[in-house]
Amino acid sequence: YPLLPNDLSTIYVISAKHEKATTEDFNAGRAINGTGPWRFVRWQLDDRIELARNDAYWGPKPAWERATLRIALPPQLRAEVVGAFAQRRMTDRVGASDSCALLTFAQYPMLLCPFTLDYGAFEGFLETVEYVRNEMEDGTAIGRGLAKAVSILAETDAESKVVVLLTDGENNVPDILPLKAAELAREKGVKVYTVLAGRYAFQEDVFGRVYRTERELDATELEQIAELTGGRFFRAKDRDSLDRTYAEIERLERTERREERYTETFDLYFEFLLAGLCAYLAAWASAATWARRLP
Repeated sequence: YPLLPNDLSTIYVISAKHEKATTEDFNAGRAINGTGPWRFVRWQLDDRIELARNDAYWGPKPAWERATLRIALPPQLRAEVVGAFAQRRMTDRVGASDSCALLTFAQYPMLLCPFTLDYGAFEGFLETVEYVRNEMEDGTAIGRGLAKAVSILAETDAESKVVVLLTDGENNVPDILPLKAAELAREKGVKVYTVLAGRYAFQEDVFGRVYRTERELDATELEQIAELTGGRFFRAKDRDSLDRTYAEIERLERTERREERYTETFDLYFEFLLAGLCAYLAAWASAATWARRLP
């Protein structure tokens, strides 16, 4: 069996007392064994892994007493949350469905899906979203993206115009500053809700390799954009907080959709009236001739 060595490397060894442990027991650290430099403390789905220093470790001990490994939100996860949000907004059960559009941006903004009530079409475009592959297109042009979204909304006659701006970084394209785009949004009556789905800044080393720094992302501009346009700022660090963010945005004002319906009617009594009239004339004619009664 040629795959035996590979299969043997994936066999997990647990103690006999944890033979009947549940998934929750392992996630909580109650059933974890190990003799390494770190001791497992807790795991939270899509968020973090918490470790504590194992003072009984035979080798060199880590310098930190505790360590937390944060899990960054992958693009697919963000797309799932955005898609669920759009589905709720576009297929509302109370008859107030919203038209939604999808615009992505890196160095340049791109309108992937124009305003539509067809969630199937929206979902299809959302599935095509991916990281840019050309280095010349890479960047975080928040100002450009917001200005593009405002220009598209300005052409609509909707009473309520809202932008949900989701980003995982700071603006690094200076030709259109985010606050300038926010001023344009305010002039056009567009409300902007900003969502920062990231924590640490990334940068390149001298070899062009991207690495995470210890500097946390500055959310000042996003907060100012939301305040300037009458929206709100949210910070999403994991799947749960991103879900809560979009649930909060669910309370956005909505424009009640009005429909005009017309009913076309047809007169169907004519045939019955004609038959009745013919029967009456026949009865009158017969009464005046062969069926006439004598006193």
